Amino acid sequence: MKHKHKVLFVVSALAGVVMLLDTASAQGIRSDEFNTGTLDTFWRFNDLRGGCTQSMRDTQAVISIPTGLSRDPVSTSQGGNRAPRLVQRVGAPGSDVGDFGIITKFDTVLNRKFQIQGIEAIQDDKNYVRCEIYSKTDTLVALLFTFDDAGNYNTQGQVILPASVFGTRPLLLRLDRIDSTFTQRYSSDGGINWIVTNSAIHRIKVDSVAVYAANSDSIQPPRIPEIHAPAFMCLIDYFRVVAPLPIQLASFTATLQNNNQVRLNWTTLTETNNFGFEVEKSLEGTQNFHRIEGSFIPGHGTTLEPHYYSYVDVTTSPGTWYYRLKQIDLDGTVHYTEPIRISVLTEVGENGKRTPTEFALDQNYPNPFNPSTVIKYEVARESRVTLEVFNLIGQTVGTIVDEVKPAGFYTHAFNASGLTSGVYMYKLAAGGRSFTRKMVLIK
Repeated sequence: MKHKHKVLFVVSALAGVVMLLDTASAQGIRSDEFNTGTLDTFWRFNDLRGGCTQSMRDTQAVISIPTGLSRDPVSTSQGGNRAPRLVQRVGAPGSDVGDFGIITKFDTVLNRKFQIQGIEAIQDDKNYVRCEIYSKTDTLVALLFTFDDAGNYNTQGQVILPASVFGTRPLLLRLDRIDSTFTQRYSSDGGINWIVTNSAIHRIKVDSVAVYAANSDSIQPPRIPEIHAPAFMCLIDYFRVVAPLPIQLASFTATLQNNNQVRLNWTTLTETNNFGFEVEKSLEGTQNFHRIEGSFIPGHGTTLEPHYYSYVDVTTSPGTWYYRLKQIDLDGTVHYTEPIRISVLTEVGENGKRTPTEFALDQNYPNPFNPSTVIKYEVARESRVTLEVFNLIGQTVGTIVDEVKPAGFYTHAFNASGLTSGVYMYKLAAGGRSFTRKMVLIK
């Protein structure tokens, strides 16, 4: 596996209209500092809808979007990206830059509904990976999605970030690529700790990369962009290229066993310089994680093979618990996974008298699986519930649930004996919300 050396280049921008740079000589992601002298050489400002502006000062880029312009392309059409973005050609058209990590620092507080900022890895205008963070009233959401050759949009993962992150300034967004696996991470402490939010397999040749900002009126019908899409100015402090982070996590699940013990299972697809894992947990929220003594599990160093890990927490008391993995590199650098949640019931509530307080979808178990797996979810109030399975091009390959369900905890088995090996997405829609997770079928 090839990894690029850590390099830095800084952005400085406000918006205009330009095309992609097609110079075959611009091989590899450039490390030159981004300023007014290098804009025309290494970068192009792409504003397909028009009306936005870009400007630069010192080592920063600013993308400015007037009221009503640049709605989220997913809410307007599924044929391309209308977000104004700074694009860098990293290889000849049709070539592939290989493995990389991209970090962008957004020094803008996202505090208005549906402000958007993110990173793209691009094959062409119809086929790319888009990795973003957007504001949704009083929360921030990390979203990873892909477009295929036909311009079809596929959500690969959507995660609500902890409340403490909303309004964070600065906020770092990261997109790692190893082979065909793209992983999204964020950091709110300057890059000391990276939290995994989403991962997707998408087989494309990346010959361009971009950083972008946008806004959306997609949740305010009727959709009148001139009225609803807010003005938005995105300040980008830097754009860095680094080596990809050391593990690709396929799954991380929690299940109850033997008198309220919690069993954690996780699977890595690849590992690079992985010293090992420690398990941390927090009660009734994600603000106060602490390490479980004796929970260290050694990693497998550098490997391209899947590996399976397990840990049993025998000290859990009743309540809603959140678990996360602390992954440690050989050089001592640490990274954290996105927390997972599990409810440990009291004896009074064991017979179904306890009801959920929120809608939730758990990771399937086992994962990877062959050919059957179990999916658990929670319904906070009576709602129409759909639980469907999709392939990576967005086709429905199975409907597990499509009916009105009362509030409660639910478990359903999914048999994939009729499907081929690969990565699939399963989506729960209930109570006006939707949740998507990834499952891996290996035959």
